[in-house]
Amino acid sequence: MNMCEEVIQKLFGEYVRGHLSQIGIDFVDEHTTECDVCAQILANTESDYAICKEVSPLLRVYVMGELGLEVEQIFVKNHVKTCRECAQSLAILEEGKKLPCGDGLLMGYAAGDLDRYNQSIVEAHLTLCSRCAQDVASIQSV
Repeated sequence: MNMCEEVIQKLFGEYVRGHLSQIGIDFVDEHTTECDVCAQILANTESDYAICKEVSPLLRVYVMGELGLEVEQIFVKNHVKTCRECAQSLAILEEGKKLPCGDGLLMGYAAGDLDRYNQSIVEAHLTLCSRCAQDVASIQSV
């Protein structure tokens, strides 16, 4: 793996999300001033991330079937076709929507006993179902 592949594959995503240390930021900044290919890829990554930030709040509304404008529905559908992270978020929200209210996973969630996958499904369900969110808050307050 050459240095460009290492920078592109390992650092750009973290860079645009603001998750790098100052040393990492300086490394990416220095590299992209010297490498036009990586500078262009970084610009594309930043543009893609900006779109993700716009789509992310729409995913919940999309899953609930409450996204009013057809253009917004098309925007979300097209974006999740090309963005793995947003597609995963959408899939988790859809699984959360299918979770029956009062499911045993809610107790496991409140107790902190779930694996990461089931925890994310319950969290998705809680964003979609205010009744279950209140139930979990009550359980956790005991």
